[in-house]
Amino acid sequence: MTTHWARYIQHWELLRPPLRPHAEVIDRIRSLVGAGEARCLLLGSTPEYAALDVQIIAVDVTFGFLAALWKNGKPARLAIQSDWARMPIKTGMLSHVLGDGSLNAVSTSVLPSVLDEVTRVLRPDGVLIARVFCRPEAAEHAEDIRRDVALGRVDSFHALKWRIAMSALPDPSCSDIAVTLIRDAMVTQFPDREALCRMTAWQRAEIDTIDVYDRSTAVYNFPTEPMILATLRRWFQDVEAVPTGSYPLAERCPLIIARTPRRATQ
Repeated sequence: MTTHWARYIQHWELLRPPLRPHAEVIDRIRSLVGAGEARCLLLGSTPEYAALDVQIIAVDVTFGFLAALWKNGKPARLAIQSDWARMPIKTGMLSHVLGDGSLNAVSTSVLPSVLDEVTRVLRPDGVLIARVFCRPEAAEHAEDIRRDVALGRVDSFHALKWRIAMSALPDPSCSDIAVTLIRDAMVTQFPDREALCRMTAWQRAEIDTIDVYDRSTAVYNFPTEPMILATLRRWFQDVEAVPTGSYPLAERCPLIIARTPRRATQ
């Protein structure tokens, strides 16, 4: 798993929304978190979150990500190399836990352990704010995706990648998919990358980022919006999904806001 994320570092600057958060997302999170006394934990090293004017501790299992992406330029910027399911952070010390695709980056079998830790480190009035990549309730067909690409209806390669990932789940009743299967589906649907470049004017280097998934052991999960809301209601008393932004595929990237950890009230 660490190798999977370590390989991402060399391609980070080629990634675009929806994989990385648009400025609209950061602005919305800033309005929710506020400033000053907020004490936040970030699940991952997403550098765009450094723009928030609050104390943030970035937690990432991959040291290379922390070193390359989470620049410690201010006293309020801290970093810890750790598994999200076993974080060396005191119970109830944080006002917010933030994530950008973080809840997608673990399998459904691991997610409960992560949420146990999230609710443990949050204060009784704490809030989880996480952008989550949600698949549509009705699965797309491969031919519909190819048609949209041919008609210029797919705005970026990374939006295409997520659409293919969400449509390629081996078992629609389960949200998990090995990232190697995402690459396999991409290669099957678009075997000629140069032709895809000519059709879309996308950079070949961006398209080649799919090869990070080659022989990776990572597993992502792509729940529907009702599924992730139902899951989070087991850990939080108040959960809602709000739309954020107009970037490519933003309609499938809601901001999930979960308030009042249940563990804190027991």
